[in-house]
Amino acid sequence: VGVGGAAGGAGAGGAAQCPLAAPSYQNREQCVLRKACFNAAAFDDAPVALDEPTLRSWYADAEQPRYVYYVTGLPFGPLGKHSPCATRTSRWRRDSAPCTTTSGIDAATLARIVDKLNTTTDDNAYVVDVQVTGDECDETNAAAMGATVAVGNDKCFTHVHPHEFSVRDATRWVRDHPGGEDKIMQWAEAGGVELKFPASHNEPRWEDNDSRLPTPGRYGDTVTFNSLRVELQTVHLAERVGNLRAEAAVDGALACGSYGEVANDPMLGEQYATTHEDDDVSGTLIQDSMDHPHRYRETFRYVIDNVHLTADDQLRQRVAWTLANWLVISTNDLSDHTTRPEAFLSYHDIFVRHAFGNYIDILRDVSYHPLMGYYLTYRGSRSYAEAGSFADENYAREIMQLFSVGLVQLRDDGTVVRDASGDAVATYDNEDIVDYARAWTGFRLASARKNTFDRSGGAYVDRLVLLGERRDRLPKARLGRRGYLGDTYPLCDDVPRPFLQPGARYDYTVTNVQGPLLSDLRPWFAPAPGGASALYNVLCAPSAARGGACTFPPSVTLTSALPCHGVQECSAQNVLSVEIYDQVANITRYYHYKPAPCVRLALFDEGRRLHRSSGTWQCGDAATVRGGPACCALDNLDGSPADDAPGPECTFMAEEMTYAEAARRCAAQGLGVCTDTFFPDFVESCHEAQYVWTNFACRLQLQVYPGAGGRVAVID
Repeated sequence: VGVGGAAGGAGAGGAAQCPLAAPSYQNREQCVLRKACFNAAAFDDAPVALDEPTLRSWYADAEQPRYVYYVTGLPFGPLGKHSPCATRTSRWRRDSAPCTTTSGIDAATLARIVDKLNTTTDDNAYVVDVQVTGDECDETNAAAMGATVAVGNDKCFTHVHPHEFSVRDATRWVRDHPGGEDKIMQWAEAGGVELKFPASHNEPRWEDNDSRLPTPGRYGDTVTFNSLRVELQTVHLAERVGNLRAEAAVDGALACGSYGEVANDPMLGEQYATTHEDDDVSGTLIQDSMDHPHRYRETFRYVIDNVHLTADDQLRQRVAWTLANWLVISTNDLSDHTTRPEAFLSYHDIFVRHAFGNYIDILRDVSYHPLMGYYLTYRGSRSYAEAGSFADENYAREIMQLFSVGLVQLRDDGTVVRDASGDAVATYDNEDIVDYARAWTGFRLASARKNTFDRSGGAYVDRLVLLGERRDRLPKARLGRRGYLGDTYPLCDDVPRPFLQPGARYDYTVTNVQGPLLSDLRPWFAPAPGGASALYNVLCAPSAARGGACTFPPSVTLTSALPCHGVQECSAQNVLSVEIYDQVANITRYYHYKPAPCVRLALFDEGRRLHRSSGTWQCGDAATVRGGPACCALDNLDGSPADDAPGPECTFMAEEMTYAEAARRCAAQGLGVCTDTFFPDFVESCHEAQYVWTNFACRLQLQVYPGAGGRVAVID
């Protein structure tokens, strides 16, 4: 493939690039550990200043630029949420002195604030975080929120939103921003590192999307390289701070491509034209430089025609051609994508690959392909709860009408099924379309990556991925309202220790997918090395040829139930990430746990409020493994937790449990589950930003729509 004279699949200096597609049902079997691929093991730890040069360096990374900013202009929420007296930690911006203190703050509150600001050891040049809560601080005093406070004659501070000046990785938000990519990209493209929150947006707008912009710290802080999320631990940054090791990792990084992905071979000549976003070359020059010049917008047609005319497996190619004209996408409606030949070719490859296979495999791959998501408009479709409008019905209708069951019911001999009046019996109706449309919500493009020609906005050769927050989570009736989708699966809450049961899957991730947030306070879930833990043995997979060192298989699916070992394994109700320490090689690696398919009930009787440090809450099923514990003194359940230090209620980082288990662990310490009147800090639960159980009972409110096939809506 000709790319302005450059070979695809090659990086700077001709080094082979690593395919970084996310493991999925499509490619998991071909994922390998590749030593040539850089990963966290190739870096020593080093201090990283979260300043303008560092933030710009992430964007300047030619291999995979990231949009990292510090955020300003965040508005406050309600007084009870963001008053400096209501939050355990309040943030204050350093301003120029001298200044005038805001009037209206009562004397005791002001004295408390001044004392904390005057004695703080926080040396950040832009903001300081202090704890001013206490009996002397009146959280009902509205003047304190957003106040400017003079501390002596040489210091001045202004109370700001607790996330003001936080550094945020907005790369994902570039794709997800409802107003378009340019609203987020423009600041970095103009050379800036500040992202100003629009004055027209309210505080819930930030609260709802905060989790999509992960933070490594505050602007002006110095953090360690190893504390950064793995996507920010780039070779470009490591070269800048000088912590790049000379040797590669013992095991390497997980390399996963799309179906059949290989590196480009420049020795084959320049046969087909395409463009690359990094090439500053005109389309005409690329086209004319081919061994057989042609328009690059026609590349995918030439590839398909040449293969069909010259391939030895003519029957497979003809079946694929027939299927491609049945499950069709149109270049007329996808004209913006005709410069992406890889995308069209990967779509056609579905039919070549499955020509003699199972039709359900074809439907699955077609449904997950980005071009079909664009063509039949379900990519980006969101639940009613997320979008405030009904889900896109296009694909739900077409997959039934054109791709599968058709409009009318047929007998095995192909004759039409008719009712007593002689009319053909419809296969589905509008109610079925509405239900199935909700099943096609939450799909978006996979992240842009290396080893593909088009890396702008997403990966068009990789399957669509699902965003849980955009997906409709309510029950969906089966065709003809004969039960519900998922009826044949077990209830998730009925499976004890699901991470040790058959079907549990573990994907190798090198570093911790949950991030190293304050991980020194509690250990991660880590099965004991040395052979006693069956789970450790499966994930380590020690090799006698390597003296017992771990081989770290790329993906492991349990085929039988494993016994638990130790306090962590036997008391855990669920896990997210598993730490495996190789005693022989003296390295630590991680696996991301994926449960076997199961069903969670959308409706429940006994609910308890789950509260988050940001002040948000939700009503959760008390019988579901949903939240962490927060234990308060029995005579002060609505106060702060009894002990700010990590307690025995959490045996590992990010541990989640049922409400009953949280209550049991609190009771074992002579404590009780806190009420929902406090905003928990990280040290009061098992993980930063984790939802924790409270003792406040809650119930779902439902609206039943008569004559709508039993359809209901959950009312906030």
